[in-house]
This record gives sequence, structure tokens and C-alpha cells, in this order.
Amino acid sequence: MTLAYLVDTDWAVHWLHSNARIRQRMEELRGQGLALSAVSLAEMWEGVHYSRNPPAKRTWPHRFFEVRFFAGHR
Repeated sequence: MTLAYLVDTDWAVHWLHSNARIRQRMEELRGQGLALSAVSLAEMWEGVHYSRNPPAKRTWPHRFFEVRFFAGHR
């Protein structure tokens, strides 16, 4: 799969909070390949860790993306 877009942390958070505009745009781009950087992933986990209800927030990765690791891009 080709990854054409790197999703910003803010967009990922808005997607999780069901922002209709963000969800629509990400759905439009999904077929072209969306990626989330390790830095954004860490920022999101930090948000989960410091949230008021960490156990409930830990389910978000399953709603957001399929984890794939890429060592390089051709």
C-alpha cells in the first residue's frame, strides 16, 4: 500500500471525537493511503495516559487504524 498522506495529531484526535468535517475528508483520502507518525502516536498515548479515564480511552487504536510498520518507502 502506498502512503500518500501523513495525518497530523490534531486531525487524528478530531477524528476520534467524531468531527464530521475531518471524518469526511479522511474518508475521502483513505484509499490513497493515510499514515500516522510514531511521534503522533506517542502524543495520542500521552493524552490517554493523562486523561480522566485512561482505561476507557485505551480502545481508540482499534477504532482508528491498522498498525503497519514501514522501514522504508519505495
